[in-house]
Amino acid sequence: MAPSDDDHALFARIDTLMAARRLHGPAKTLTIAVNRVTRQNILRYVNGHRIDTGRASLQKGASETEAMLDAGFLTKSNFNREFRRITGKTPSDKCGARHAKG
Repeated sequence: MAPSDDDHALFARIDTLMAARRLHGPAKTLTIAVNRVTRQNILRYVNGHRIDTGRASLQKGASETEAMLDAGFLTKSNFNREFRRITGKTPSDKCGARHAKG
């Protein structure tokens, strides 16, 4: 199966992240610096950026699935969990645009 445009886009993002290794330092040093500066582990730091991307997609009218893929998540469960952890809301809340039932 030939790679899709989405595959190429995802790979480009991965390649950009991997370029961080070109900082001429070991990954452990990068991880320690992120921990010290942000007071969070590197996975949470990266996921924060990914959720920002997902939120921006939602605000532009993307579906939850499109936002999930734009953010680089492969499963809705991971996207939903991280989205809620970071924002306190679910992606279906449309970043705070939930309609009150009453």
